[in-house]
Parts: sequence; structure tokens; C-alpha cells
Amino acid sequence: MADPNTNASRLGTFQCHFTWELEEKFTRDFKTAMDYIDHHLKHNPDEMRVPAMAVKAYIYASNLQGNDTPMKYRTAKDAITEALKRNKDDSEEDPTNDGYNGYKVVLLADLAWLHHKTRGRNVETCITEVEELQASLSEEAQAYMQAMKAFTFQWFGISKYTEGISCYEEALRVVPSNVEWFFGYTQLLQKTSYSDPQDTYGTSKVESNLRCFISKTPKNGLAHVYLADELLQKGKDSHLEAEYEVGQALESGGENVVVLQRAGKVFCSLKKYDKALELYDRALELESESSFTLKLVGDAHRFQYFDKPTAERDEGDKQHLENAIKYYRRAYEADKSNFRAHSQMASLYSELGQQDEAEEVYSQLIETRDKENKAEAFYHFAEFRDDLALYKEAVDTDVDSYGGKRAAKKIIEKMQSELTRNPNREAFETLGWVYNKTGFIDSACFHYQQAYKMEPRKELELRLSQRYVESVNPDQACKYLELIKDSNPEEYRLLKGKLHLSLGVEFKDQGMTDKAREQFSLSTEYKSLEGCEKLAELLQNYTDDEKYDKRWITDWAKITSVLQNEWDLVEKCQDKVKESRLNALEEIREKAFMPKVRYLHDLYDKYVELLLKPGVDKHGNVLIEARSVLDRVVSEFQKSRFSELKDKKTRYTFFYIKDPKKGVKKDEKYVYMQLQKRLEGDYEWNGFRGKFPDLFDALIKVQPAYDFTENKKMIFLFKIANKYKHRERLKDGMQEVKIDGEKYNFSFEELTEWSVSKVIKLVQCFDKHM
Repeated sequence: MADPNTNASRLGTFQCHFTWELEEKFTRDFKTAMDYIDHHLKHNPDEMRVPAMAVKAYIYASNLQGNDTPMKYRTAKDAITEALKRNKDDSEEDPTNDGYNGYKVVLLADLAWLHHKTRGRNVETCITEVEELQASLSEEAQAYMQAMKAFTFQWFGISKYTEGISCYEEALRVVPSNVEWFFGYTQLLQKTSYSDPQDTYGTSKVESNLRCFISKTPKNGLAHVYLADELLQKGKDSHLEAEYEVGQALESGGENVVVLQRAGKVFCSLKKYDKALELYDRALELESESSFTLKLVGDAHRFQYFDKPTAERDEGDKQHLENAIKYYRRAYEADKSNFRAHSQMASLYSELGQQDEAEEVYSQLIETRDKENKAEAFYHFAEFRDDLALYKEAVDTDVDSYGGKRAAKKIIEKMQSELTRNPNREAFETLGWVYNKTGFIDSACFHYQQAYKMEPRKELELRLSQRYVESVNPDQACKYLELIKDSNPEEYRLLKGKLHLSLGVEFKDQGMTDKAREQFSLSTEYKSLEGCEKLAELLQNYTDDEKYDKRWITDWAKITSVLQNEWDLVEKCQDKVKESRLNALEEIREKAFMPKVRYLHDLYDKYVELLLKPGVDKHGNVLIEARSVLDRVVSEFQKSRFSELKDKKTRYTFFYIKDPKKGVKKDEKYVYMQLQKRLEGDYEWNGFRGKFPDLFDALIKVQPAYDFTENKKMIFLFKIANKYKHRERLKDGMQEVKIDGEKYNFSFEELTEWSVSKVIKLVQCFDKHM
């Protein structure tokens, strides 16, 4: 069986949706993301069809909030298979275009990842196919890969737009005639700040690109309406031309819902609301329950009301607000995730003086699952009520969102105003809290200290400890950590580990390796998993001469102890918590170094080497530590995944020995005796007749995990060692076998000597010291 860690590292080199970090800083939930891509597939069926299908497949497999798709990986696999079929059809229609192989590589890489996540049998085959295809990709096919990546980034938030633009530019450098990519590139430019004037005539890059695109595809209604929108940004002098472009868009795409929606928005910008409403009505004839179109109708009515100066409004104008509320309600009923429509309802109820209705809607809004929308809902609700607690909820929900930032600013204004009138502990503490949330740690510490001077509280001691650890201020951090040591020992442990970890990172960045190691080592004493990772990275880079000192051995012992402790804690967790912590631990183990079992047996091997070196007696605690580690190896093997390396008929050890005369299986005692006979020299087991050495017993049981690097030989042993006829065939020469498709030549004697060599070494060194 292929090593899963090897597969993971190979998969990590692929260009595909699972390696593009799409969910980083992405705030939409599963339903919203899926609705957007479904809308694209429905209304733009021929625009980047295969990349769009791939995005949908990834969304099925994603960890986006609200994704409760049954058997999500199976559903994603089916969607990838459909995309591969569509890509094959497209390539057969255009056999001279080698670019479709670029799409194929990304899709197959996605499929390989899905097989890996589900531990599918085809993962190795799929990975190999991707690697072979990648090795022979043409420049055109690589451009198609870049274009698929660029298209994908369009759907995963503003943080990906800049990289998406770069990918489109790289793809268009190779295939400049691809109009789909050119249009996608222009759309991304329009979404960013790239639309600033570029020439002496004030023509933006977006406008220039759109005009170029329209010259090649004059019947593309969306391009015309995008150009109209871009012209609006230039001011009143371009409004007439914008209206002309809308006319061209309607001539070309008057039956396309998206064109009608965008054309209506242009007319709203021109304050021609009757024309906008006429286009929205046409769109509703095509899709009567389109939540987005219904929301646009509500917007048009709302704009008409607020466009009039307050002094000129009369009772008749309120009809616009009532119409707006009616359409916003319909939009929300058509799609419960339409946050904007629902939010506008609350705002307009408040404008009409219907406070109870507004209160009810705001109470519903703050229950939304999307973090960014939830923060905005709390902010508007706080404005409606003038409620400090609701402002804090907005900041707590998503401090980096529009609602979170506005709420933070409001809290600071309120607290500073209060402090000028009446300095008090609560105001200082609130300012400390909000400055901490917004990332101004020094200001947070200052205000927390002011609050602490007024009223020393345990909660403030904890917060000051956290802030000084976060800002890597060891003197102040230790001062407040001592204050919480007895009252909050768990938080004390976590913060001490984090402080030493941060100091270690600083020393490492400065090239002070010894000091970094010291700090990382200290962090492991406080059970910091990340500290284990950093310490292991340093230890693995040490030379052989540097390794055999007491600190090196002790540091490895600390690492294994922390990992074992964490695993034991996870085992005791409830199912839901256990699953999430197991996933986190697996991620650390895969990212940081090797699987846990391999760490343990590698560490044990190092103890053995150390004990065999001359002058080792000066390390008095090494023997005890080594025995402890071996116990962990045995324990870990009993619950590890490495049982799959064992033959199904094998229960105790990795092979049985048969009595040639009787032809029956023997127990472990017989196995030991046979192994003893193979030992070189006249060596006798110490205490063999009374009780077998614990060490020897443990090693036999844990052999498959212990010698992980030689697992091919072990698999061979599993296959032949319990079959007498195979041993006979091996007497006079080498036997060739196939393991995982690779050929190996071993003799039975060679394998047996290899398997007991560890035993000889261990028993010799331990009997020497016992």
C-alpha cells in the first residue's frame, strides 16, 4: 500500500482547487456560493462552462459554512466526472486545440484529492496519471490551467482578484485571441481599482478592453451593458453614450435576464426609474420569482423616495417606500438568504415609523449564518436601538467587515466621550477590548492597565497576560502571568507555551538557532503542539556530532510526550469534539513532520544508538527515557493504522514460524526460541527461562511500526514467512516478488537476519545497563 503521507506531498504539488486556498478569507456560506455559480451556469451556459462546473464540484466538497451535502465527496466526484466528460466533448469538437489538456489536468488533480480524502483505491492511479500529463503539457495547455485558476478566483472573494488578474494576463500572453478569457479579465479589472484613467483622454483600461472585446463580438449584450456601467463612472458627459450602449445591449440580449437586470441598474443610476422598472418587469416575465430582480424593483422604488429632498416629500411619496417594502418582502420570501432585501425592509420600516416591525426584522437578521452579514445586521440593529452591547456583538462577529469596522469606530467615539465626562473602569476596559479586537495591542494594553489601576480584577490580569504575550513583551507578560498562575492554571500553561514559541520564532528569524531551540524546548514543557513542530524542524537539521548530547535526546522525548498527551486527550473527548481535534492533530502531524508512530520508533532508535556509544554512562536518565518511549511505541502501534501492514492471519507478530516436522503454528514462546537460535555467538538471554524480557516482547509486537523505513521487506515477510514451502524455495538463492508493482529480490536468511538484528542490538545494550 502506498504511503499516505507520500501521496499527500505529491498531491500538494498539483495545480487544482484543493491547493489554491480558496476558502481563505472567503466569507460567503455554502448556499450563497452555490447560488452564484448555478446562476452563472444557467444564464451563461457557454461562458467558461468546464471551469464553472469544476467550481461547483469544489463547492460541494468544501468546508463552507452550511455545507451539509449528504456524501459531499461522492457528490463532488460525480460533478468532476461530468466536467471531465464535457471537457472531452469540447476537445473532440476542436481536436487541434491542445489546451483542453490543461483543464483535464486540473480536473484529474481534483479527483485525486477527492480519492485521497475518502481513502479511495484509485488515488495512486489518479496521481500517477496527473504527474504523467503534467510532464508533457504544452504551453497552450498550461495557459488553459491559468485561465481556469483565474476564473475560479473570480468566485472566491476580493482577496483573490489580484491574483486572478495575473493568471488571466499569463493565459492571454499565450492565447491572446481567447475572447472568454479576455472578457473575464475585464470583469475582474472592473471589480478592482484598475479602472483609474490610463491615458490623456481619460480612458480606463477596463473601458479600452471592453471596446476591444465588443469590436470582436459586437452581439454580446453583457459587454455593452458593462461598458455602459463603466462610462457612468466618467461623469455626466458620458451619460448619453452610456444610454446608447444600454440600447445596444438590449438589441443584442433583450431576452437575457442578466442583461435586463444590469441595464435597469444603469437607468437607475441615470435616475430614469420608469425605464428601469419597465426592464425589471420584462425580467420578471422571464423569471417571475427571481429574488435578485425583485430586490432591484424594491431598490428603484426606494431611490425614488430618497431622491426627493426631505422638505419636498409628501404623503404620496410614502407609497414608494411601501412598494419597496412589498418587493423586498417578495425577494426575501423567494430566497431566505437574500440579506440585502431583508435588511432594507428593516431600514424602511424604521423610516416609516413602524418601530415594532423594524425590531422584528432586525431580530431575524442577526440570526443569519454569514459572518459578514451578521456583523452588519448587529451594527444596524445597534444604530436602531443605540445599544452598546449590540455594537460589541458586531465587532465580535467580524471585526474586519463593514459592520464590524463601523461598530468599532462607534464604540471608540462613545467611550472617549464618556471618559471626558466621567473617567471609569468600565469605559477604559471597553476601550481596551475594542482596541485589542481591531489589532491595536499597545493601545489595548494601555487602557487595560488604566482599568486595572482603578479596580484590580482577575479578568483584567488574564487579559493583560494575553495581550503582552501576543505583543511578545516577556517582562510584562511574565509579571501578569504570575498573577494568574494559581487561579487559572490551564490558561497560564497555554500562554507560557505561546510566549516561548513566539520568542523562539523571533530568535530563529534573527539566526540565533541555539536560543530559538531553547525557547521551543521550553514551549513543549507547556504542551505547545506548534512548539513541538518548530523544535522538531530544528532537531532534524542537526549534524550527527551535534545529536548525541543529553539536550537533543531530552528534546525529542519532550516532543513525543506532548504528542502522546494530546492523543490521549483526544481519545477521551466526546464524539463531535473528538472528530475536530483529531482532524487538527492530523493536520499538525502531516504538516510538521512524520506520523506519530514513526517519531516514536525513530526516537527509540536514537536511544539505542546513543546507548551503544562509548562513555554513554554519564547520561543516567537515558535508559529510563528510552524504556518509556518504547512503551509508547507499543501502545501507539496497538491503536495505529499500521495494522494494515500485517497479514490477515497474523495476530501476534509479523510472521509465524512453523515446525517443519509437525507443520503446525507455534505460540510466541516458540517464535522467541527460533529467533534465539539465530543469534550470533554464544549469547544467552538474561532471565529467559523465567520470564521473557519486557523489551524483547515489546519489540516483537511492534516490529512493523518500529522499522517503518523497511516496510517493503516486512510486507514480503508477511507474504512468505509463514509458508514452509516458500522457505524451501528460498534456500538456494534469491526470490523475486512484486510489491505494489515494484520488483524485489530477497533471501529468507537475509530477511531473518535483518529482522533480528535490532533485537540483538537492543538486548545487548539494555542487559548491559540493567
